[in-house]
Amino acid sequence: MDNANLHSLYFIGNPYTWTNRRYGEELILERRDMIASTIDWMNNNTPAMVYHLVPMESDHCPILLLTAKKESGTSKPFRFNRTWLRDSTCKGIIKNSWQVSYDGSAAFKHSKIEAQISNLLANGHNMSSNVVLDLNKKLTFWYDAEEDYWKQRGKEEFFKLGDRNTRTTSPSNPVEYLDNIIPCITEEDNSMLTKIPTSEEIKVIVFSMQAWTTPVPDGFPPGFYQLITDNIVITHELVDTMKKIKAQKGTLRKLGFCEDWCCMIEQCLSTVSTSIMLNGSPGEVLKPQRGLRQGDPLSPYLFILCMDSFSRALLNVEHSGSIHGMKMAFGPKVPNSVKNGISNILHIKKMTLNDKYLGVPLLIQKNKMQTFGGLLDRYGENFHTWKSKFFSQPERTILVQTVLGNTANHHLAVFPMPKKITYQMDSIQRKFWWNKKKNGRGGYPRRWDDVAKPKCQGGISIKKIELMNKALLTKLAWRMVSSPDDLWSQILEGKYFSNTNALHGNCASNVSWVWKGIFEVLECVRKYSCWEIANGEKINIWKDRWVPTLEGLVDSIFSSSNMCTVNQLIDTETLTWKVHILEALFNHETVREILKIRIRCSGTDPLRWLPDHNGLFTVKSAYKVILNEYHT
Repeated sequence: MDNANLHSLYFIGNPYTWTNRRYGEELILERRDMIASTIDWMNNNTPAMVYHLVPMESDHCPILLLTAKKESGTSKPFRFNRTWLRDSTCKGIIKNSWQVSYDGSAAFKHSKIEAQISNLLANGHNMSSNVVLDLNKKLTFWYDAEEDYWKQRGKEEFFKLGDRNTRTTSPSNPVEYLDNIIPCITEEDNSMLTKIPTSEEIKVIVFSMQAWTTPVPDGFPPGFYQLITDNIVITHELVDTMKKIKAQKGTLRKLGFCEDWCCMIEQCLSTVSTSIMLNGSPGEVLKPQRGLRQGDPLSPYLFILCMDSFSRALLNVEHSGSIHGMKMAFGPKVPNSVKNGISNILHIKKMTLNDKYLGVPLLIQKNKMQTFGGLLDRYGENFHTWKSKFFSQPERTILVQTVLGNTANHHLAVFPMPKKITYQMDSIQRKFWWNKKKNGRGGYPRRWDDVAKPKCQGGISIKKIELMNKALLTKLAWRMVSSPDDLWSQILEGKYFSNTNALHGNCASNVSWVWKGIFEVLECVRKYSCWEIANGEKINIWKDRWVPTLEGLVDSIFSSSNMCTVNQLIDTETLTWKVHILEALFNHETVREILKIRIRCSGTDPLRWLPDHNGLFTVKSAYKVILNEYHT
């Protein structure tokens, strides 16, 4: 083959093409059959592929040569490859492609024609003018064309129902529902909602996205798990609020939303399309006709607005005496079969105190042991399943640190756990690590507090559950303070500290269990954090810590109500401190430490975590400072 300049083609399948069909040491497997070609033939037939097939009667494998790539009939969705940017011609190709105009789908033809009609009417034309009539004819044509298409796709159900709501989704007299709504959207709100974003605003949003992050092996990016915690906080605050208030607010036009905004929402609903991915390729395009895509951020808001009108209608007819609410309670002697039968007849879903949302209890009972008792049972299951006597001491250490120590983190990251539960969790760890029986009788060579110390202090770094609970809640409190624009942070702010800063406020008596846990660890955030001065606009001189070399807040020898924020102490033109004001307000030592601070005067003031040399919060560093306080 070398003399003839022939080369074996790459193959797929069994590496051996011949066997003597014997067993044991007499078995021989060889590759005797192959397809070879010259380099020129390979270059001219790049899709060529050799397949070693399964032998049937012969002791040789059949060999199949395909010289053309098999087309699957489906195409995978476009994905931009970052490596393309390394090619110098890439930007030119993209620029030329974006300069080509395309007509787009029929849905965008609708919107373009509708926009033309709106512009003509706004400029003095009336509905009977020839130009408007021609555009209306075109608009009708495209509506009819789209209806014909979906008639064919919808088949029998379309002929029955058409492109309209069914009896089960549309009320008999929808106007009655809207009469209960009081307009509350102002002209300023409508102007903000319909304002076209500027190029700079779009650039800021797009450039703020993380460009090349990829999912972890399970398919979800790290932020997904962060959102689970956010959703748990939001849900529990909603449940807590629903127990205390009954008022709701408003729907679209009746609320006062302008016609342009309503049209944009209508287009979002009418242009929805989706397809199912099969083996990486999108299937046939489906038009849901009702509602938005799954996961669309608009969906929950539209649902709330629409359900609000229904809720108000129910309240109105209840007040008028047309309907009456009903409460149903079963006595302790009523059999479960009777309870279930009545619930099924009335289509009532039975909700229990043990119902969960995202894996955590949805309803927090007064007796917290009943609420979190199931967690304790699951925590102990591993201990009862494992036989500690079959593990060596180092192996038990690893299991306690990695498995037992992290089993309850999902709950610990949101709820403050009663000390009785955290103590029992520590007890489970202690018994397993010391290889004690279930009753745990007998002495222990060392105190568990000493065993749980960091390695640098003579321990083996086993986390104490109570302290780990505080560290995880401190992370939640830190995110709330440092990321006030997150939805869950805004909900907490509006509910508990709307007129003040979370680091300055006091905890009310009637609060949710989640907020109670966050508030308890805010002191840790206050103690170990410091504001870094950028523009100084949101740093309070007297209530915030902003001098990193001083312990706690600054001392004042002459407090002034006119001096509130740090930016009043800065000369923005020279980017220097106003020394004469500093000397009037603070003692010489404080002034000297303030003058050491470098002023950036650009951007917003970031909050820095002092235990970490980079100023970034980590659960590890939070646990360390909480552990040090515990031992001191």
